[in-house]
Amino acid sequence: MLYIICMVAGLLLSRALRLERIARPIGWAQTAVTLILIACMGYRLGSRPDFIHELSSMGLMSLLYCIVPSVFSIALVYVVTRFLLKEKKNGRNRDSW
Repeated sequence: MLYIICMVAGLLLSRALRLERIARPIGWAQTAVTLILIACMGYRLGSRPDFIHELSSMGLMSLLYCIVPSVFSIALVYVVTRFLLKEKKNGRNRDSW
């Protein structure tokens, strides 16, 4: 949870201070932190000795808990990206919101 709070705080801070020149490095830093977070989660799960047995015993519910949020996350990113790119193509300034 702390990782997400830090990422959102960095995004809001760069928006509030209008720091366009560091917006790209902040984006790269957020991507790097996200990848590190995913790697740490994978390592933590993979280091559990009975992980495969636990995963197989959870069955369909564990698969649904993985797939459903992933599908909705991808769909939401697609919709938001299409909306923002449409605004940019129409000549509107994205910073006006």
